[in-house]
Amino acid sequence: MDFYEDQLASVKDTLFNNLFSPGLEITNLLEVGVGSGPNFRYYKQQQQQQQQSSKTSAGAVSDTSRTQSSSSSSSSSSGGRGRLTSVVGLDPNPAMQQYARESAAAQGLEGVVQLVEGSGEALPYPDNSFDAVVCTLVLCSVPNPKLAVSEMLRVLRPGGRLAVLEHVLAPPDRRFIRVSQGILNPVQRLLADGCNLNRDTLVVYREAGFGTVEVESFEAKGLFVIAPHIVGIATKAL
Repeated sequence: MDFYEDQLASVKDTLFNNLFSPGLEITNLLEVGVGSGPNFRYYKQQQQQQQQSSKTSAGAVSDTSRTQSSSSSSSSSSGGRGRLTSVVGLDPNPAMQQYARESAAAQGLEGVVQLVEGSGEALPYPDNSFDAVVCTLVLCSVPNPKLAVSEMLRVLRPGGRLAVLEHVLAPPDRRFIRVSQGILNPVQRLLADGCNLNRDTLVVYREAGFGTVEVESFEAKGLFVIAPHIVGIATKAL
C-alpha cells in the first residue's frame, strides 16, 4: 500500500490543494473509508496553509487599519480562511482505528481527528453537516457505491465539496487492460477485501445529483490493472 500511496502522492497533493482552494470555508470534514489515515498528512499541510493565510490576511488588515480605520472592521471579518478544526474519519473496520490514531498522532492532529466506526452507505449524520467530504480509494470495495455517494451528497452542506480519487474500469480504447480487469476481478475481490477492478465509478458520480462534477481520468504508472483512475471535485448545488 505504501508503494501505491507513493505513486499517487502528487495527485493527492493537487487534489487537496483544489479542495481547499483559497476563499473556501472548510472547517469540518468527513472522510469516508479513512482506513489507517494516509490522508492525514494532507490535512495537516492544508491546516498549516490556512493558518499562514490567516496570518497574512491579519497583517494586511493591520496595515490597512493604520491608514483607513473605517474599513478595518469589515476587513477583519472577511480576511483569511476558516481553519480546519474537525476531521471525522469513518471506517467500517474497527481494526483500522489503532493505525489511524497513530497516523493522527504522527501529524499532531489528535485534537482534530475523531474516529468513528460506520458504513458509508448509512452515514450517522444529519443532512448538510459537513463543509467537505473526502472519499479516496474506497468505492472499489463498497457493496453499494451508488448509495454511498448519495449519502455523501446528503451530508454535504449546500456548496460543499467532495474530493474524489478512485481506480476504475479502463476505457474501451484500453481493451487489453479492460479485459484483464474482468478476468482478474474475482481473484482481486478474494485477495483484497472485496476490492473490484472493473467499476465505472465516474458514472456513479455523474448520476448522483451534484451541481458540478469536475473529474478527470488518468493512468498511474506501473500499476497495470489498477492503473486507470479518476480524480477531481464534485460540488453540491447551492
